[in-house]
Amino acid sequence: MIILAGQPGAGKGTQAALLAERDGLEWVSAGEIARQAAQHDLHIQQQLAQGELLDSTFMTGLLEAALHSDHSNTLLEGAPRELSQADWLLSWLEAHVASESIVIEIVISDETTIARSQSRHRSDDTLKTIESRIAQYHKQTKPALQKLAEILPFYTVDGEKPVDEVYEQLKHIILYHPKAAHEDSN
Repeated sequence: MIILAGQPGAGKGTQAALLAERDGLEWVSAGEIARQAAQHDLHIQQQLAQGELLDSTFMTGLLEAALHSDHSNTLLEGAPRELSQADWLLSWLEAHVASESIVIEIVISDETTIARSQSRHRSDDTLKTIESRIAQYHKQTKPALQKLAEILPFYTVDGEKPVDEVYEQLKHIILYHPKAAHEDSN
C-alpha cells in the first residue's frame, strides 16, 4: 500500500488521480469517503463544513470497508489524520500483509495551502475552515505521520513544484523503493 499524505491543498487528490489513471493504482480517498458519508448525514455535513475531523472510530470503519486485504496495488490518500487512525492503520496492515507499504508526504507551506484551497471553490473551503484544517494537520496529522514513519519507509515530495514534476517524483519513489507496492508493473 502507498499511503499518500499532505496538508490541504498539497495536491493529494490530483496526484492520486494521476497515479490511478496513468499507473493503474487503486485509489482510496479518505476525503471522498467522508464526503460520501456526509450526503446521508447532516451532522457529518456540519462537521466537514466547519473543517472538523470526523470521529476516528467512524472514519476507520469507513476506511476498513473501503480497503481490500490484497492492498498491494492500493493508494490510500488522505489518511491517517490522527494518531488513533495511524494505530488502526498499522494494525490493519500487520493483519493484511500483501506487500511492503510506504508513506509519501507531499509538503507545501501553509501559505500555499490557503492560496490553493481558496482557488478550488469547494463549498467547505472558507478561510476559517482552511485555517482550522491547517491547524489540525500540524497538531493531529503530523504526529500520526511521524508514528507511521517509525515503522514504515517514509518519503517527502516537494508539492510546491508543478503537477507533472510532483507526479514524476512520486512515480520514482513508487517504482524504485526496494519492496514498494506496484513494483512489478508499468
